[in-house]
Amino acid sequence: MRLYAHCKNCDVETSFSTFAETRIDYVQSKSETKEIECKNCGNVKEFHIDELQAKESKVVLIIALLILIIGTPIVFYLVSKLVEERGVLIIGGFMALPAIIYGILKKQEQEKVSMFNRHKVRGNYGSAK
Repeated sequence: MRLYAHCKNCDVETSFSTFAETRIDYVQSKSETKEIECKNCGNVKEFHIDELQAKESKVVLIIALLILIIGTPIVFYLVSKLVEERGVLIIGGFMALPAIIYGILKKQEQEKVSMFNRHKVRGNYGSAK
């Protein structure tokens, strides 16, 4: 998952990767703040975790898409060698396997992003110090 912050100086979006699935996970493993240097203007600012927004990682989506694109012909080849007759339903079931894996990976990434963006550390009513 990628976390994004907007530079206050030039309003360009800057990002970094994290394995934390929620803001609480991030705070427990790192801290409540993250110092980020803008890649556009070089301005360094400390952002509170609640100021960051998550977006889907393109790496996960690319891996899922590669599984779909490469996995489908491989599964088709392997299953067609095993089944000669009455294999239409079996081949159809195995052909759906890469699509199912793609769907699962994409949905998990969307759920992580949604969970991260939905819950704040401080809540909606100010600081929880």
